[in-house]
Amino acid sequence: MSKARFYSFLLAVVAACIGYFVFALIGFPVPALTGATTGVACAALLGVKAELPKPVRNACILVLGINIGTGVTPEVLQTAGTWPLSLAVMAVTVVMVLALTQLVLRRFFNLDRDTAVLAAAPGHLSYVLSIADDMGKDVGAIAIIQTVRVLCLTLLVPPFITFAFGANVFASGTETRATMMVVGVTIALSIPLALVLSRIKVPAAWLVAGMITSALGH
Repeated sequence: MSKARFYSFLLAVVAACIGYFVFALIGFPVPALTGATTGVACAALLGVKAELPKPVRNACILVLGINIGTGVTPEVLQTAGTWPLSLAVMAVTVVMVLALTQLVLRRFFNLDRDTAVLAAAPGHLSYVLSIADDMGKDVGAIAIIQTVRVLCLTLLVPPFITFAFGANVFASGTETRATMMVVGVTIALSIPLALVLSRIKVPAAWLVAGMITSALGH
């Protein structure tokens, strides 16, 4: 890595840290991801050409995939199996929202088809950004649009649920943290799977590998 690229990388890291601390301070959801993404996007707009070394990028994406996979448990799958109608309605709604939103982004904001679909896709921001990066799309634009979506959901959904159903959206459940040995084994098992998925051209291979290994483990 050249000296200029190294300094640009350091500036991007600083921008990511500033974004994280600002988002954490204001209580924005997932500040380590959304804050860092916004910070680097702002730095890029100011002319900083940040490019993560590929091993560092893959390692970060792998850990994100493992974290996403922790949500897949036997209890979750068993509960989901009792709600076929709800899941069907949700699936149809997601497709409709995705189709309408990407149409608006293409027609009124001049985004190309793939960028519009990724920007409109609901779900995990890390997965969307990973696919966008693999496809060479405008990650900054997608990150900003997705961040605005997350902000709107954060501000609007909790008050609506509280008002409509009287639910306490701020109640927190118990949390179990994995030991370092479990994390190490999960990472060790994820790496060869990621290499295989990369070889057969699976999108976001490192993220998918982490998700699969973590989900099966849980």
